[in-house]
Amino acid sequence: MAHLVSSDLGITTSSAELQKNGVRPDTNPRPAVHIKIKTDDTQLDIDLSKNNADKASASLMVFTNMEEVLTADFFCTTGSDTITTVMSKVVSVTLGPTTWLTNPVNLTLKHTHVVHPRGELSCVYWNGGAWVVDGCDVTQTNTTHTVCTCGHLSTFSLMMQVERNWLKMAAMLIGLLFLILTLVTFALCALNPKVTNLARLNLCVSLFQAHLLSLLVQELILHILPHKVLCRVLSGFQIFFYLSGLLWMHLDILLLLLSIMMLKKLKKPHGEGPSCGHLSLIGYGFPLLIVGMVAGVMPDGYGTEWCGVRTHAGLSWSLLGPAYFTFTVNLIMLLIVFIRLCLLPSNESSLNEEIRNVRCQAARVLVQSVVITSPWVLGFFHMGYGSVLDILFIILNSQQGTFIFLIHCVFNPEVHTCWKRWLQKLASVSPKPLNNM
Repeated sequence: MAHLVSSDLGITTSSAELQKNGVRPDTNPRPAVHIKIKTDDTQLDIDLSKNNADKASASLMVFTNMEEVLTADFFCTTGSDTITTVMSKVVSVTLGPTTWLTNPVNLTLKHTHVVHPRGELSCVYWNGGAWVVDGCDVTQTNTTHTVCTCGHLSTFSLMMQVERNWLKMAAMLIGLLFLILTLVTFALCALNPKVTNLARLNLCVSLFQAHLLSLLVQELILHILPHKVLCRVLSGFQIFFYLSGLLWMHLDILLLLLSIMMLKKLKKPHGEGPSCGHLSLIGYGFPLLIVGMVAGVMPDGYGTEWCGVRTHAGLSWSLLGPAYFTFTVNLIMLLIVFIRLCLLPSNESSLNEEIRNVRCQAARVLVQSVVITSPWVLGFFHMGYGSVLDILFIILNSQQGTFIFLIHCVFNPEVHTCWKRWLQKLASVSPKPLNNM
């Protein structure tokens, strides 16, 4: 009976891990020869059944941090419209001097990053100072590993390419522009000397920081991904800013309800209500508490999916839960607001203007609440990248600043008056042409 004589060798250093396996048939006819080498990050399968050499040996070397040297910049098919990432360790496969490759080899590579839903994986090898794909194919893949089948031996790695989402980028830039215009308008125009302006101002500030951070992470993702701690911090900050925006919108409605109650008591709402310090403590303190608690319970939760807000099912409710709660409570509170407005006395001429202003504010806040919370309602549905719901989510979420500008500036007569006043001031201080001598 034929059998194989096998020998193994393993060497581990700080820069590489080497595993070598050799087999030798001691009788004829030659039996099937199959070599399998496995490390923590890679598995090599070689079938040498058709090889006629007396000895068969293979070695697998896994390099430590070599992907930081042979980066995605060396990938020959990288274009300006794609983001390319090295997705595995760099490994090298060789056969003994008396053997040659008779069948394609299967190389199972462990992913070093989370696979992007729109990512395209490619098995590559090092050739002439660049990563190329000739002769290597992806035959199997899942969330953690990919099997590369190659017809030759070399130094291998795994690449992922993701097309840039130009729609999202353009939409977010437009939304940021209108958030800036809204902030400038709030700063230049004292719409009402009421404390409710503080909530709307901080709402815009929170949304601006959340959208700006999301855009920066999207553009600098290749530089952020290698730093896992930074990725988690940025992901946590994004959720913090979105939560803060939701809470400031909630406080806006609370202050509106407080104004109506003071009107019913025939008191002027100017200067009344909670202090700015107390509101800021609530508007920023509670989101910070939620993010801190989630980070303490699930230290590896944030930053698991390309440093963004879309995280796994359990963690996503740290954002979706408050969003749904805020949406429901806001609708109930706005219903109370409109009921109280209907019960206010209409024969008090001194209150007619105040009642009319509060009614306009209530209508604007109602639309604002729907606009800001409606994107997160889509979280109930499964959204695939490129689907109609996903595109709708991108548009609604990125254009929150545009809608706020329309609600509180374009459709606000007080802002029109303010704009005219500032335009007149600018026209009065503009340099006048010199008279001809």
